[in-house]
Amino acid sequence: MTSKQAPTFTPLQGPVTALFLEEAERLRLQFCCEECIFFQPEQGGRCLYNYPNTQHRRAYFEEDHVVGRVLIFCREFEIL
Repeated sequence: MTSKQAPTFTPLQGPVTALFLEEAERLRLQFCCEECIFFQPEQGGRCLYNYPNTQHRRAYFEEDHVVGRVLIFCREFEIL
């Protein structure tokens, strides 16, 4: 018999919860690539540093069933 272990997160990761999504909207939390100064919409939405950003994009958090996914904060994130 195997038991299901809770996921382990790094300091820049955490679970996407319903509470997080509600607070992010209510507090207008900026944490997605589209709010970052290194986001390049003219280059197809790439990061200036070529960091893979699929899990950092706004669309990732607007999909159905996002609760339970991994929230990954980018260490290069900068806002104006």
